[in-house]
Amino acid sequence: MNYGYGSYCPHWNENKKNVLAEQLCTLLEDLGFIDVYGYQPSSDPYIEVDGSYGGVRIRRITNMSESKQKELIRKADQIYLEIMHD
Repeated sequence: MNYGYGSYCPHWNENKKNVLAEQLCTLLEDLGFIDVYGYQPSSDPYIEVDGSYGGVRIRRITNMSESKQKELIRKADQIYLEIMHD
């Protein structure tokens, strides 16, 4: 999942990317994952800030069940909108 990369990401505010990353880390922790900030050698999802393409992204979500992916996407998109519209 990518936020802040490309023109398809409306309302992107570069100054709020760290707040977004923190909130997305909290979301992943609420879903039961630990050590979610930055690259991790496990197969669990993690948050990457300004990686290869800039912006904020949630990596390794394909290792989650489809229902968990949908829940994560829905909640992450809501967090994104709340932060970027603030």
